[in-house]
Amino acid sequence: MMHSSLKILSIRCLMLLCLALLSMQACTPLLPQAESVRLVTLKALESPTQSTNSNRALHEVMSVRVQASRQYDSNRLMVVSEHHEVLPYQGVRWVVPLPQLIAESWAKSLEQAQIAELAYTQAAKFSVRPAAIIHLRAFHLRIDASQNANSQAAQAVCEFDVTLEWWFKEGNQEQRRILPLNASAGANQSDNRSVLAACNKAHQQALLQAIEWLRKS
Repeated sequence: MMHSSLKILSIRCLMLLCLALLSMQACTPLLPQAESVRLVTLKALESPTQSTNSNRALHEVMSVRVQASRQYDSNRLMVVSEHHEVLPYQGVRWVVPLPQLIAESWAKSLEQAQIAELAYTQAAKFSVRPAAIIHLRAFHLRIDASQNANSQAAQAVCEFDVTLEWWFKEGNQEQRRILPLNASAGANQSDNRSVLAACNKAHQQALLQAIEWLRKS
């Protein structure tokens, strides 16, 4: 009888151990398995035409802010798995929290694209600084469920989804215009360089759309 009880207890302990291991595996960041963490940044959009007032910083005449949900308000690159779980991507981290990184990249890109000059004209004429508010809805790597996750060429898509809110003054009236922006680019989910290139491509596609729209505003 005692031997039977010990056997049942051993089986129960084994089952609990298996459940614990499965739980730990579910919380583990996604591919790739990297020995070290690579700190990365987002590239500003290069413009062939430089501002005629290069000594005037954009932040002096225009406000650029980013608002993000808690899951994107960190320095982790997030992954949406085939089971729709949002988890951190292993081996890559942003050099600073993502909202700060996007704000800095956009400010530099808008300055190079002469948006600072447009903002300066507005500020001088109406004594008010235009403001660009970027509402970050998503910036993550989405795993392609149709691909084999163990494949060396397993595909994923980097998705960038924001809404640009542009505040400015026209005459004596404050105006607000809104532009939804989304872009995506494919990547090999197991290759850090491929993932980073896709994130930069998606980010710059949306940024280019925003600059063209701001020039017409």
